Order: sequence, then structure tokens, then C-alpha cells
Amino acid sequence: MGEHASCGDVAQIALWLALRAGQTDLLDDVERLLRARLLPSQMSDPQQPRRDGAWGVYSHPFGYGAILDVFAAVLHSLVDFHEQIVTTTPSGETSVNLHFDRDLPTVQVRATRDQRATLTVLPQESRALRVRVPAWARRDSLQWVAADQPLPKNWDGAYLTLVRKDVVAGRLITLRYDLPSHETTEEMPVSHRKFQLFWRGDEVASCAPKVPIYAS
Repeated sequence: MGEHASCGDVAQIALWLALRAGQTDLLDDVERLLRARLLPSQMSDPQQPRRDGAWGVYSHPFGYGAILDVFAAVLHSLVDFHEQIVTTTPSGETSVNLHFDRDLPTVQVRATRDQRATLTVLPQESRALRVRVPAWARRDSLQWVAADQPLPKNWDGAYLTLVRKDVVAGRLITLRYDLPSHETTEEMPVSHRKFQLFWRGDEVASCAPKVPIYAS
């Protein structure tokens, strides 16, 4: 059987190790588990309010299920992820750690995906900035611009950085990168059934054979 809270627990441990113990490479795992598992597995059932928007335990691979304590555990983890999308370093830098939407008095972050991934950062104050780039994003595909003008690509580990003078309040900063395709095979530990997953970046685009949470 599968349980979505277990996935949330793994992602939350990865988040803590990344931001509290400096293992920032694990933020790639946090995003992958969110995009490829937790977000697509949320239930939509408006006719049954106790199930609508829930997570739970399920009996078949990549499935849906609704159980209240699992729902609460996943929600607890999602709140933590949301709070850590953007943080402030001890030296006062704005640090964009996860590529999801976030609104704060100091900055607005938007993440969109179509043929490419786009992350926009709209500073409300002039502060030094750090933006994490996923390890799987090809460095030769990166576009890093402010008001359509190229920015210097200064790196601190997985983060592109800008000093305070290069961050102007109200001037949009944009990061774009390709979403490379690849395939993986998942084998169930008991039944040994195999599922082929087709990825774009860190999201599952489709699965063969088809399963409930990956509709295409």
C-alpha cells in the first residue's frame, strides 16, 4: 500500500537537511517529490467534502486515497515547504530556495512552465539576492535577465547571486531554463509490476501503463 504522508515526511526531512545543515542539493528532491507525487495525487471530489482536496492511503500504484490523519500530515509538510520557498539569510540576502509562487512584503516570486521553465522575482526592496537553480537544469540553457538585460552569472553553489546594487526595487528579474525529457522505470516491491515514467524536468508528464494520478 502507498501513503502520501510518507512521501511528505521524506520531502520534509530533505528540506530540513538542505536549509538547516547546508545540504542544498536536497532541494531538488523536495521539488521533485512535490511536483511528481504530492501535488498530482491531491484528490478532487466536490461531491464529497471530506475527500475533496485530501490525501490518504491507496491500494494500487500511483493512486488516490483519503484518510484524515494523512491529509493533516501532508498539509503540515506543505505549509513548511511554502514558508521556505523564500527565506532571508543571516546577512539579509533574499534567498529563493524553491520554484513555486510566493508573495512577501519584500519580494514576489512566480514560477510557470510551458515549453520552458520561467521563474520571475519582483523585488520590493533593494536587497542582495540568491536564486537556486535545479541541478538537472542545463547550464547552457539558462537565461538570467533583469528588464530583458543579461545579468552576470555569479554562482554560490547551486545559487545564482546578485549584489545589492544590481537588485532594483520594482525591476523584474527572470530566470528561464529548459525542461529536459527522460524516462525511468519504477518496479513495485511486492507485485514486481513495472511502470514507465516519462519526465519533463522534475515533473512526470505521463506513465505507461496509465495510472490515476498521471492522466496523460
